[in-house]
Amino acid sequence: MTFSNFSLPNRPLTRRSVLAGSALLSLIAATGCVPKAATSGSGAAGNLRFSFWGPAQVQANYTKFAKTFEQENPEVSLTLEPAEYAAYLDRMTTQAAAKRLPDLFWVPESQIATYASQKVLLDLDGLNDGIIDYSQFAPGQVDSWRILGGKQFSAVFNQINPTVQINKDAMDAVGIDIPDDETWRWEDLGAVAKDYAKAKGEGFYGMPYTACNQLHITRWLRQHGAELFDKDGKIGFDAAVLGDWFAMWEAWVKDGTVMPAAIPGTVQPTFPQVAERTAVYVGQSNNFMDSQAVSKDELTVHLPPAIQGAAEGYSFLWYNRLCVSATTPDPELAGKFVNFFINHPAVVDTAGVVTGPPSNPKLREKALAKAVQDKTVPERKVLEILEKDLKRPMRARGANPPGSLGWASLANRAGENITTGGIPIDQAVKTLMTDLQRGLDAAK
Repeated sequence: MTFSNFSLPNRPLTRRSVLAGSALLSLIAATGCVPKAATSGSGAAGNLRFSFWGPAQVQANYTKFAKTFEQENPEVSLTLEPAEYAAYLDRMTTQAAAKRLPDLFWVPESQIATYASQKVLLDLDGLNDGIIDYSQFAPGQVDSWRILGGKQFSAVFNQINPTVQINKDAMDAVGIDIPDDETWRWEDLGAVAKDYAKAKGEGFYGMPYTACNQLHITRWLRQHGAELFDKDGKIGFDAAVLGDWFAMWEAWVKDGTVMPAAIPGTVQPTFPQVAERTAVYVGQSNNFMDSQAVSKDELTVHLPPAIQGAAEGYSFLWYNRLCVSATTPDPELAGKFVNFFINHPAVVDTAGVVTGPPSNPKLREKALAKAVQDKTVPERKVLEILEKDLKRPMRARGANPPGSLGWASLANRAGENITTGGIPIDQAVKTLMTDLQRGLDAAK
C-alpha cells in the first residue's frame, strides 16, 4: 500500500473555498482543461489512485477498507490520497485543471452534475457487463443515481438523511416528552424546544440556530411541493417558501427557543459548540455518531417534522458518490474497484456507517445485525432512522446543476444577513436567488 505525500491543512469549509472551487470548475469548462490519458490517473495499468475525504477516523476506516481490495488483488498497487473535506474540494478542482485527476474519487452530491458537465467522469454504463454487479440493488435505486439525461456517472456507496437529534436524558430531567416523529409538525418541534428552554431557565435554549442546513431546507421546500432545483436544472422554488423557512427560525430566536447564532459565532454550529446549552439539534444522520461520542447523555435521532398537508414524496436521500476519471488508463480495473466498494462486506467491519449507511441493502442488513450483536447503539440508531425514512415515498429529485456550487454558501450568507445582520427576510432571500441564478447562467 502506498500513500501520497501530499499534505493539506485542516480547515473548515468556508464560503470563500466553495466559491473558489466553483470558479475554478467554471474556468475548466471555459478553457477546455479536461484531463488527458497521458497525465491523469495512475499512468499505468495495475496502478490506481483513489482520493476521498473525511476527518482522521474516516480516513483510517476507509484506508483499512481499501487495503482489503489490494490484499485480494495483489497485482494492483493502490495509492490513497485522503484529505479533510474543504481541503479535498480545493485539491480536486486544482487537479482537474492540472489534468491530474485520480482514477477514482469521491464526489459530493452537490457537485456531481458540475463534474459530469465538464466531461471528466467515466460513464459506468460503458463498462463491460458484470464489471459492476448491481444485483443486490433494486433497479429503481440504481436508476435514481443517474443524472444529465440518464447517465450513470457514479455509484452511490452510502446514503444520508436529514434528522433531528434530541438529548433524551436532558428532556427526561425536566419532564418533557418527545413527540412521535411519524406525525409531528414543525410547530411541535418548536414547542418542545421552547418548553425545554423555559424549564432550564436563563442561558439555556431549546436548540441552536441551524436554519442554513441544506438538507433540511431541501426537505422543507419539497414538503411545499417545490424543489431546490427542478429536473431541468432551474431554481425550483419561489422566494415566499424559502422566506417562510427563515421566518420560522427567526420567530424561534425571538421567543428564546433558539440560541442566537451570535453565541457560537456561526449559523452552522457543530454539536460540541452548543451541546451544553441546548437539547435539540437539527442536523443529519452522518453526524449522529460523532455527537453521541462527545456526549455523556443518551441522544436519540428522529425524522424531521413536516408541515400540515405536506406534498407527497417529500423525503429524500443525500448521496456520497464514487466516480471514475474519464481518462483512467484501465477503466475495467477502476470498475472492479467500484464494484468492490459498493458490494464487499468488509466495509461493515472497517468503515462501518461513519459516513452514512451503505447504499447496498444487504450490507445494511449485515451492519444492523453487527450493531445489535455488538450492542453499538449509535450505529444501530443511524441504520434504523434511514430504514424508517426509506419506508416513505420519495419522489424524484433533480441533481444540483452546474453553476450551483455556491448554493450552500449563499444559504449561509442569507441566514447570517437575516439573523445577525438585521437584513429583512424578503431582501436576503431575493439576493440569494439572484446570486444563485447568476451562477447557473454563468455555467451555461
